[in-house]
Formats: sequence, C-alpha cells, structure tokens
Amino acid sequence: MIQPRRETPVMSEDLFEMARQDHQAGKLAEAELLYQHVIARQPRHAQAMQLLAIILAQTNRGEAAAAMLRRAVEIDPGWAELQSNLGNVLQMIGQLPEAIEAYRKALEIRPDFPECQSNLSNALRLNGNPEEAIAAARQAVKLRPDYAQAYSNLGLALEENSQLDQAIAAFRQALALRPDLAEAQCNLSSVLTRVGQIDEAIAACREAIRLRENFAEAHLSLGNALQSIGRLDEAIASFDRARRLNPAYTRAHSNRFFAMMYLGDEDPAGILREIKTWDAGLPRPAAVHANDRDPDRRLKIGYVSP
Repeated sequence: MIQPRRETPVMSEDLFEMARQDHQAGKLAEAELLYQHVIARQPRHAQAMQLLAIILAQTNRGEAAAAMLRRAVEIDPGWAELQSNLGNVLQMIGQLPEAIEAYRKALEIRPDFPECQSNLSNALRLNGNPEEAIAAARQAVKLRPDYAQAYSNLGLALEENSQLDQAIAAFRQALALRPDLAEAQCNLSSVLTRVGQIDEAIAACREAIRLRENFAEAHLSLGNALQSIGRLDEAIASFDRARRLNPAYTRAHSNRFFAMMYLGDEDPAGILREIKTWDAGLPRPAAVHANDRDPDRRLKIGYVSP
C-alpha cells in the first residue's frame, strides 16, 4: 500500500522561497497565500510571519500586520530587524509609544542599526519629543554618514524644535547625498517658506514635483509658498491638485478655503457651504489614537526587504 508523502521542513522551505520570489516580483496576493501555507505547516516560522506582515502593511492592513509581528517576536525576541519592523507598523497605525518601545528593544539588541535610529527619530518627533528625535537622527547619520533619509528626518526634527537654519542645512545635506529625494526637497521648501526665502522654496517644490509628479504634499507646499506672496490663483490651483491626489488631505482642503476667502472673488456664504459639504463627507473614525494629533504630518518608514 502506497503511503502518502509526509510534509517535511524542506518542502516548506521550498514554499517559502517561492513566496519570497513572488514578493520580490510584486505578486503580493500570491506571496501572501504561500506565506500562509508555510506558517500553517511551520507555526514557528518567524521569517515567514515577518514577510507576511510586510505584505499586510503594504496593503493597508496595519492592525493585522502588527498582530502577526507580535506573534513572530514571541518566537524570536532577539531578532533586531523583527522588533524594528514591529515598530514601523505600530508607527504606521499611530501607536507611537508602543512603536518607540519596539525600536528601543531593537537597538538594545543591535546598537549599530541606523535605519532603526532614523525611524525612532520619526516616532519620537510625532510623539512630541523633538530633542530626543534629533539625538536619534544624529546617531543614525553617525552610524551611516551617507544616509540621506536620516538627514531628512533630522531636518524634520530640527524644524519641529524651531531650529530652522540647522533644519535647512540637514535637508541640503540629504539632497547633496541624494538629489532625487523628493521628500527632502519638499521638506526643505516648507522651512524655506517659514524663513521667508520664497523663491528658493518655490524652486524646491517644483523640483520635488518634477521628481514625483503625484506628490500631494509637494503641491500643498507649493501652494503655501505661493499664497505667502499673494499669488492666490496659483496657490489655489496647487491646493486643488493636492486635493485631487489625496481627497482625504485635510490641510489641502483647509488651506484652499483660506486662500479663496483672501482672494475675495467668491461669496463667503458659498465658501461656507462648500466647507460644510466637504466636512460632511469626511469619514468618521471609530476611535482616534491619542498620539495621532496630525495625520498629515510627514512620515517616512521602511521595512526589511523580502
């Protein structure tokens, strides 16, 4: 009598490798299914859990991703990248104190982890700790002097702490290392607008948009710079572009309404009706995270690649 072939770890690893290949090729649905099969066969396969969690995060299922990563951390609590990715997902869903705790655990395991330091900097800034955020970002660039994204994150923390000249210098250093970093161009523009260097701010915004045409925040920043010098029609056009790219972008809507009121060509009652119509259409979340004070604030996190 022929016995059915028994599942072996080798067969599961074959499935895992197939999942990785699909993941790297952008076939997320196929990779997700294969990772699930691997985990069903090997319930302690922490690496499969981590990569499945990354897909869940990439497809806007942050709570499920966090739950999967917590399972993986229970299996392998000494894996720094796993703790860091848990921090990334927790930051993404607004659980900032928990994200900070996860990043700190990762850095206890692996102190020389610049990506984790940079993401910790963001979480600290968003949690209202700009000085600690500055220290974390400085540690990231100390560990990796060519880390453009960390210089950009340092600039954000310095801007939050009202150290505007130093923030400009940090963004310029990021762009010296990576001229194609659209986020740094946009962030630089925001600070240049604050210090009154409007021509340079407009140029930085336009470069960010050239690098990434559908970058809603860059269109918003361009609108802010144009509005500051009274070019209201152009500002409104930029705010409209940001709204079309991201209909839920609160600041793009509110800044447009303010610009329209300053322009004076519109009936105030009509503007008020438009504001009420827009506000009525906003989704109302069932719960708000205590630390999620401004969902439009700049956030840049990364994951360990599959």
